[in-house]
Amino acid sequence: MFNRVMTKDNIAVVTLLEHRASGARLIVANAHIHWDPEFRDVKLVQVAMLMEEINKVANDFARLPPRMNLGEGHDKAPHYSNGSKIPTIICGDFNSTPESGVYQFLQSGRIANDHDDFGDHVYGVYTQEGLNHRLGLKSAYSHVGSGAGSELPFTNYTPGFKGASSCPLSSLLPLSLLAPSPSSSRASSSQRTTY
Repeated sequence: MFNRVMTKDNIAVVTLLEHRASGARLIVANAHIHWDPEFRDVKLVQVAMLMEEINKVANDFARLPPRMNLGEGHDKAPHYSNGSKIPTIICGDFNSTPESGVYQFLQSGRIANDHDDFGDHVYGVYTQEGLNHRLGLKSAYSHVGSGAGSELPFTNYTPGFKGASSCPLSSLLPLSLLAPSPSSSRASSSQRTTY
């Protein structure tokens, strides 16, 4: 695994947010996954490692006691029984198409141990048991396009590639709820929910 995966200079950042007034929590991750289409296995392992880390961080975040000093109008902060209950947004350049194992894993929460993207490479428990996560992620673009579950026609347009290779995913449905609604623009700043 070291020779194929660990030599790639890719990065992820995970941010834990807590609303000061309500105590509601949110996790936002941003990642850059390896670019080369010949390394589909590496991309899948990088995303598996990312999801494992998000799971650990989210579970630690859920174990923290709820916020006590709440703002006016908020009686009790939400309790999160585990990290998968905290709303999560994962953004990034996944360098993978919607048909890839990376997207299948992120959106379905499962990939079989013998998935084509692993090739003939051996990655310990990943290729022995497969991959799974419990976040219930959906593409932020799944409501656009010609049908339910379709994606944008492209997010990357270069001389050698035109297609969707990056997509924010969220456990919040619909993701557009994060943007101010027309009625919230009339609300006072103390009534708006912002992080």
